[in-house]
Amino acid sequence: EMEYKLDRVKQILEQDGLGIIPTDTGYAFVCNVHSRDGVARIFQIKNVGNEKKPLSLLCQDLSTISKYGTFNNSHFQLLKTCLPGPYTFIIPASKEVPKVWMQHKS
Repeated sequence: EMEYKLDRVKQILEQDGLGIIPTDTGYAFVCNVHSRDGVARIFQIKNVGNEKKPLSLLCQDLSTISKYGTFNNSHFQLLKTCLPGPYTFIIPASKEVPKVWMQHKS
């Protein structure tokens, strides 16, 4: 039954839908990283105007972190040591992060 529910969540996110997930400190809105409409709706829900406010990118593994972030080998070793775990790392975005995440305009 849980697998069915996760399939439905995946389907919603693939169709530009939004989700809400629990985090260590509260709840987070989520969307597909490539969904321009989803990202725009998150900015709208969070009432973000023209100012640049960063969004968090949740990554499933170190490979995904490497794809969307830029860091050196010592940083990678730190990530490898600490994850999985209850941590948030702020790292520079790579060119793979869709521009809508970086250049929000309302």
